[in-house]
Amino acid sequence: MPDALNRLFLSAKKTIAANLPFVILIAILFGYLTARALPENHMDMASAQTILAARWWARDGFLVHYFLQLPSGYGKLVKYFDDPQLQQHAKGSINGSLIGSKIYYTRYPSLYILPIALTMKLGINNLFLLRLWAIVASLLSLIFFYAFLKLITNKIVAFTAALYFGISPIFIK
Repeated sequence: MPDALNRLFLSAKKTIAANLPFVILIAILFGYLTARALPENHMDMASAQTILAARWWARDGFLVHYFLQLPSGYGKLVKYFDDPQLQQHAKGSINGSLIGSKIYYTRYPSLYILPIALTMKLGINNLFLLRLWAIVASLLSLIFFYAFLKLITNKIVAFTAALYFGISPIFIK
């Protein structure tokens, strides 16, 4: 067993050394994003809607909300605006017109909220820890993006693409 663990450690060490610029990029991004997540009184609108949806998913259950986000708010009457008889009352808070006036966000499944809602269901409501989930998921996606590009191109192209995406304002936000 210790021999297998030693081989695993050496393999990880070689992988880190072979991809050192990318590992440094991930470490810098993790430090920066973690420092940005520390202030409790700072939140943009999309993050607030995600936290609100996660809180309601954790309280009511995922199936009650069809695994969809409700950005217009979670008042007692709002959920009834999706009924055909009441859809005309949702005019100011609709999220799509392709399939009718729906108040639930139906453009794509809101499954990214699931880990946050499960964390809240466990009783962890610390805003920093909830933001840390998003940071880890974002950095893992960047790691998978780099690994995929490295498979189909070379290390330089993969690092350049990961660097460009990692420092873009969309990723940083």
